[in-house]
Amino acid sequence: MTCAIPFLAILCTFASGILCADPILIGGSLLATLENSNATGELTLYRLPNNTVPLSYSLHMVPHLTGDFGFDGEVIIDINARRTSRTIYLHSAGLTIKSAQLYKEGRKLFPLFALDPANQILKVESQIDLEENANYSVAIKFNGTLTDQMTGFYRSSYKIGNITKYVFCSR
Repeated sequence: MTCAIPFLAILCTFASGILCADPILIGGSLLATLENSNATGELTLYRLPNNTVPLSYSLHMVPHLTGDFGFDGEVIIDINARRTSRTIYLHSAGLTIKSAQLYKEGRKLFPLFALDPANQILKVESQIDLEENANYSVAIKFNGTLTDQMTGFYRSSYKIGNITKYVFCSR
């Protein structure tokens, strides 16, 4: 099953530490902007900067139709770096990240990646600067659980007589 879902989104910090307040539209979802930091110096995520632009993405998800109602997925996001940077942030609400890779022209850049569970953000950090106006691909393998909360990729159910039927949706 290939589909577009709004809970994967790109944001990227500037190399200088300055952050932009313009939102990015990905998959028809207006996502919030990044604030520099809170009183304790931790990042507080609200809106996304516009220093990277998604060019395309290919998302493949396989739902587990019985049992735990989980899903496995892979996404490849082609991006353009509008400004020099080393770090790409992606929303990762409700996902367990298995791997994250970064490529330039098919060459693997061996990034580091880490999750920020408080903000539900995946941080992909390149060992080298992402060049301004250059194109890159981010490849991520992940899994998650289909909840009934009507966000991201979720499940819903209905009954026909005594039989419960399930549908799987994205929002």
